[in-house]
Formats: sequence, structure tokens, C-alpha cells
Amino acid sequence: MDVSRSTVNIAVAQIVSKVAGLVGTVLFARILGPEKLGTYFIFQAALGILTIFTDFGISGALVKRLSEEDSSEAVFGTAVVLVTALVLATSIIVSTVLNWSDIQPYAKFTNVLVVGLFLREYRILLINSLRGELRVSITAPLEALQKIAWLVLGFLFVTLESEAISLVYALLAGNGLVILISVFLSDAPVRWPTKTAAISLIDYAKYNIVGFVEGHLRQWTDTLLIGAIVGQSAVGAYEIAWRIASSVMIFPAAIQISVLPQISSWDTKDEKQLIEDLIPQSLFGSFALVVPSFFGVVLLSPEIITQLFGKSYLAASVPLIVLMFGKILSAVEMVLKSLLSGLDKPDLRAKAVVIGLILNILLNVVFISAFGILGAAVATTLSVSLTAGITWWLSQPLIHLRFPRTEFVYSVIASTVMLLVLFILTEYIPMDTWYEIAMMIFVGAIIYTTVILLPQKTRRAVLWYT
Repeated sequence: MDVSRSTVNIAVAQIVSKVAGLVGTVLFARILGPEKLGTYFIFQAALGILTIFTDFGISGALVKRLSEEDSSEAVFGTAVVLVTALVLATSIIVSTVLNWSDIQPYAKFTNVLVVGLFLREYRILLINSLRGELRVSITAPLEALQKIAWLVLGFLFVTLESEAISLVYALLAGNGLVILISVFLSDAPVRWPTKTAAISLIDYAKYNIVGFVEGHLRQWTDTLLIGAIVGQSAVGAYEIAWRIASSVMIFPAAIQISVLPQISSWDTKDEKQLIEDLIPQSLFGSFALVVPSFFGVVLLSPEIITQLFGKSYLAASVPLIVLMFGKILSAVEMVLKSLLSGLDKPDLRAKAVVIGLILNILLNVVFISAFGILGAAVATTLSVSLTAGITWWLSQPLIHLRFPRTEFVYSVIASTVMLLVLFILTEYIPMDTWYEIAMMIFVGAIIYTTVILLPQKTRRAVLWYT
């Protein structure tokens, strides 16, 4: 598998996916308003939290086991059976609890929540089976297709019924479409599950579950707590900030997806030097676009929020800056997570994750109560910072770990130059329309790219991905 080519392919597909998601969020934010959109986000949060119990790290373990040289043919079939059993058990419990209670806004979504659990889990399982086969590039357009289907079907459904449930139906339909296509693309042999394969998956998953849980709780805990403590309208504003910040993680996510199976494959062959050479390059690619995005948001955050989503979402502007800073650290953390997972050290990853997870939950409860959605952004950023630091410390004894300090400094310098030029331009160009903001972002991208390509070292690092 060509890591650089897979990374670029995934990045391109994720750009399409993020654009579709951003367009949909802008469109539906204006049609539904903060409260109804917040209800949909809460449904997504509930679905994400429940996925913890329907997966338990099995899908991540599937990538690791399928990518190994001596992978058992029964691994995929065993994973399907394990996940199906977990989804059935969780669905029964969820249906019972919600039918016996009147927990709003969850109660009215009981049936679709159960259907959503099945569709989400099977989609993730099939996508991860393709990644485990080292066919990472194939998964990229599938992920984009799911988001495009949500956008198109969501628009059609919302025009028929301007309610949050319309977006829920579109989400389920998009998952179903990806499942159908993935079934035809996957080459993973379906064999009757075996005890050996189950033990192998569970042995990895028992540590991988910690990272899996942390990812879902970090993404959705603040959303659920904001809904409970502040209200659904605040959820809508915070999720706008979260999704804008997450849009800059296209390349880091692509790198994380690409390097994990490759590191796993090299580790089984004891090719440590290849891994040591890959990590600094992956770290540079992971933060290279996030750093200038943070600088740009510092300058244009209020304009981006108001022009794209409307003045009713202006409260998201400061949390957006805080979340964007956290994405720089998250970009580094994502590469290190893939490193530990690929080296078959999920137990070490789990140690860092547990501390970060506990801190994230505690800080969210305290900070949201005191500062609202800004507190949620600060809590998330602090927990990411600590987790990234611990993960780096735990990774050092395993390989010769080198952070690309020179490339990082050049990235900061290029971002600073970009910020100064854009600040001067804002004195002459009013940010009153979305196309003026788009033009400013385009100019900033040109400036940053030009400056970052001047040094030979960073130019060589960039060309590695072409």
C-alpha cells in the first residue's frame, strides 16, 4: 500500500465529504433554526454514545487483525457475529428504557435510534474490513458518498417536513447506501466464526475499546451535557463551532487512516526503520494545514459564523477559536494513536486515553455549568492537550520518535505572515458577504502555500504527498 497516495486520495474524498457536510449544515441551520437543528445533533450524539456499547472496539481490532500477515479467514465473520450480538443487546435495553420513560428529545426517536445503531455499526464494520485489507483508498469515496446522500436526501425530506426527523431519515438512508456498496467491494472471506478468531479480536479490542470510547465521548459528551445544562439552542451553536473546527482535520484524519494498517504490516515484518521515517512525515502532514486554519479563524471567526449560518449562531465564534487551537494538538495525537495501535500496543494508548477521558468529562461538567458552550470548548481542548502529551511520552520507548520541529516553526512563520497580510486587507475589504470571506480564505491559502514552500526542507516534505 502506498501511504502517501492513499493519504491524498482519502484527503480529496474527505474534502468532498466535509464540503457536503458544511453545505448541509449551513442550509439546514437556516431552514430549521438552532432549536430543531440542536435536536438532530442530540440524536447524533445519542447514536454516537450508544455505539460505544455496540462496538466495544471490535471494528478497530478488525483493521489490525486483517492487516496482519497471518490473518485468519474467520476474522471477518467472527467480527460480524460479535458486533451483531452487541447491537441486539443494546437495542433491547435502549428500547425498553425509552419506552418506559419519557426522556426528551430521545423518546420520540426510539425506533429510528435502534435502526440507526444497526446501520451505523455495519457500515463501520464493512469500511474497516476494507481498510484491514490495505484497500484504504476504496473507503474514501464511500465515506464521501454517505455525506452527499445525507445532504441530498436531507434537503428533499426537509422540504416535505421541516423537522429534525427529516435529517435523521437522511442519515439512516446514507448509511444504508454505503453498506450495500461495501458488501460488493469487500474481499474479506466470510467464514464461520471461530473461538480462536474471537479471542484474537477481543484480546486487541479490550484495550482498543478505551480509545474507541474516548473518541466518541470526546465528540459527543459535551453535546449531551450542553443540551442538559444549557438547552437545545446552545447545542445548535456549539455544534456549528465544532463542525467548522473539525473540517480542518481532513488531512490528519486521512493520515491516521492510512498509516495504521501500514505500520501494522511493517511491525509484523520488524521493519522499524520504515516506521521511524514515516512518523515525522506524517506529523508534518497532519499539522501543516491545521496551523494556518487556526490563525485564520482568530481573525475571521465572527464573520465566518454570521455570514454562513446567521447572527443567531454568533455565540459560536469564540468557542470556535478555542476548538481550532485544540485541533493542532489533536492532529499530533491522531498520528500517535495510529502508531501505538499499529505497533500492537493498545494498552499503552489506553493509559493516556483513560486520563484524558476522565478529565474531559469532569471539566465539561464544571466548565459548561460556569461558562456555557465556551466552557465546553475549553474543557475539550485541555483534555486533548493532556492526552497528546501522555501519548507522546508513552510512544518514545517503542521507536526513535522525532517531532518535525523545523517544519512546525516554518508552518507558524508562514501562518503569521498570512495573518498579517489578511489583517491589512480587512482594513480595505469589508467582510459583509460570504464570497468576500471565501476570497479572503483563498488569498490566505495562496500566501501560506507560497511561504511554506520557500524552504527546501518543507518543500521536500510537501512533495512527498504528491
